[in-house]
Amino acid sequence: MKKNQSKKRNPLMIMVVIIALMAVAFSGMTVYAKVIQPKKYSQYIEQGNQYLQESQYEEAIIAFDKAIKIDEKSIEARIGASKGYIGMNKPTQAGTYLFKAQELDLKNEDLTLEMISIIKDADRDIASKLLQNYIDAVGYDNISDKFRNEVLESTDNESLEGFISKAQNLYDNSVEGDQNGNYESGSKEELLRVIEKAKKVDEGYFYTQDEVDEIATELLAAISEFESKKVMVMPSNLGDIYRSRIASVDNDSRYQYNNSWSFGDERNRYDEQREKYEEILDDICADIIKYFPDKAQEIKNYRNAFEQEKYMREQSMMEDAELAGGGNGWALDLINENRDSAREKCYELINRYM
Repeated sequence: MKKNQSKKRNPLMIMVVIIALMAVAFSGMTVYAKVIQPKKYSQYIEQGNQYLQESQYEEAIIAFDKAIKIDEKSIEARIGASKGYIGMNKPTQAGTYLFKAQELDLKNEDLTLEMISIIKDADRDIASKLLQNYIDAVGYDNISDKFRNEVLESTDNESLEGFISKAQNLYDNSVEGDQNGNYESGSKEELLRVIEKAKKVDEGYFYTQDEVDEIATELLAAISEFESKKVMVMPSNLGDIYRSRIASVDNDSRYQYNNSWSFGDERNRYDEQREKYEEILDDICADIIKYFPDKAQEIKNYRNAFEQEKYMREQSMMEDAELAGGGNGWALDLINENRDSAREKCYELINRYM
């Protein structure tokens, strides 16, 4: 009888033992979760930060990864690990940690600013993506003035934007080819390269004012270079057009000698005729420079030499007049000589370049 009672009590005792063991185990798990794990987490974070200070980046990353295994939602550990990867010059890996950290607290402005400060010098594209994620989450109108001033509007891009607009308009409305008004082959591709580079800076958030000014200067130079490659084919009849203009001045009845003229009339008429020839000379010089840009300095020197000749004639004539006791006769001779010289220079340039 006693033997049977003993058998009946054994299952009950077993259950009691099992429950007791489960209680102990649960208690142990609770202690581990609430005491041991947090302590280990803090130790790993502390170790990781210490390794960062000592520039032991691989060890720092290992420590922060251990902290993440304990707390999968740890932003602090991911920020630390990203710093380790930046120290190892691996911005892509750093970005992976930062994007995950941002997901955990997407609308946190201070966190976004901290992450941007970590990555912007290593990879502007990642920094821009982090910034855009934040803007999309909170809305552009809800961004603080501090954030707007420090990040979004930290540079003056007005001049750069003007150059981009001008360059883009040139690019869109130009054609490469060998016809008059076309541009040399390959010139558009080079202009577009600089336009795209400038747009990247203009649309980016993490460029310094010096960098903005630098690309603006580069784009302005690219515009000038592009315009210099415009194909200008000189009309075959341009020389004849100028010869006709000269002949028109030659034959103008206003400049034909009239014995009824006073000395003053004669001088004024010839002086006016000289000015007409000089106007033609200036137009010829401008056209030569337009069609032959490489001759610009040569033509400017030619034109300046003509002015120097006029000046020297005036000085010489004045000295001669003073030696002769004065008089006005020299003035008419001088005007005639300068008039004839201007006409001669016109024909000289036409025959040489047209």
